[in-house]
Parts: sequence; structure tokens; C-alpha cells
Amino acid sequence: MAQLVERAGGKNGGIVSPTGPAGSMILFHSCLVHASSSNLSPWNRVSVYLSLCAVSNHIRRFKRPEYIAHRDFAPIECLPDDCLLKPYAVDLPWKDGMPAGALVTSPDPIDAQREAA
Repeated sequence: MAQLVERAGGKNGGIVSPTGPAGSMILFHSCLVHASSSNLSPWNRVSVYLSLCAVSNHIRRFKRPEYIAHRDFAPIECLPDDCLLKPYAVDLPWKDGMPAGALVTSPDPIDAQREAA
């Protein structure tokens, strides 16, 4: 970590602590070296992690439950440029709550082989 900070400018750059008013958000690439200390405020914080790739590169063995690793591999559809300024109808797949199957993961192939033996 020290080498990365030094390469990025040492104490004159390299490490920043992004802050903003209530309701702010920060977007960054997941390959960016990052860390987060404990939430020091009395309010909850929400984290959303998106991992986007080609539809042909979707996961095939689900190690995480669906509420973490979603199973919908349809291409992303763009909304109009003014979508944050005007209301647009969008499909909300879990608008009625999380389905029971969302907690299921795929069996580990090695465990499945052991059970079959």
C-alpha cells in the first residue's frame, strides 16, 4: 500500500477521503484500491456493488445467494438522458419483496460428487 501511495504522489496526493453532504454518493471502479472505516454516523449507510460484464460472460455457478449475485443476465437497457429529472416507468423485479429462492446457491460440484459416492 505504501508503494502505491508513494507512486501516486505520497502526502501530496494518492489518498483522498471523499466527503459530501447527506444524500451524496460516490461512484468508482472496483479495481480502485479503496477502504472504508466504520460508519461513524448514527444513520445507516447503503452500499451498492455492480459488477458489469458481457452477457456471454455471466456466472454459471452461483456461490452467493441471488440477493447478492442476481440471476438476470439480460442486457442493460439505457434510460433517456433526463431519467434523473423526469419519472420513467421501470420494471422492478423484486417490487413485492425478495423471493424465497433468492437465498439459494448452487451446490458445490465437489460436494455433490462426495454425496453421490
